[in-house]
Amino acid sequence: MKKIFVSIDLETTGFDFQNDKIIEVGAVKFENNKVLEKLSILVNPMQKISHEISELTGINQIELDSAKEWDEVKDEVANFIDDYPIIGHNVNFENQFLSENNIKIVNSYDTLSLARILLPNLPEYNLTGISKHLNLNHENPHRALSDSLVTMDLFNILMNTLFNLETKTIEILY
Repeated sequence: MKKIFVSIDLETTGFDFQNDKIIEVGAVKFENNKVLEKLSILVNPMQKISHEISELTGINQIELDSAKEWDEVKDEVANFIDDYPIIGHNVNFENQFLSENNIKIVNSYDTLSLARILLPNLPEYNLTGISKHLNLNHENPHRALSDSLVTMDLFNILMNTLFNLETKTIEILY
């Protein structure tokens, strides 16, 4: 089955999609295991980010202050996503932030939910933990493009796992 997807990850000033701001977008357009295009954009949130967010992401205030504002990059992000289904690890987070920032997502798939179903015995389900367990190359955790690339790899592994299940098992899951 050949289908193009967009794996996406956002770094933000916090977890509240109504009050916090996007500071980084990382996205990978892919077909199977082939990367077709990458997008990586820093976004000026027009506010100071917390020390915790800077430590977690490695993004500093100086970088953000010189970045474009959301309104200047929104169309580029929307055009990159286009009408492709998006893939995310806990994709509702991305869906909520994108929707709040005037990008509507029509179709999305969550690698977190899929991993919980298809890999039921993992000790943890955060992206870094799953990456370690599956020996995925996760060069720069909590940076949007790196997380998007790992999410793409995880999605491909999960789809292969799903399609290798017996028909009866797939029917039960359906």
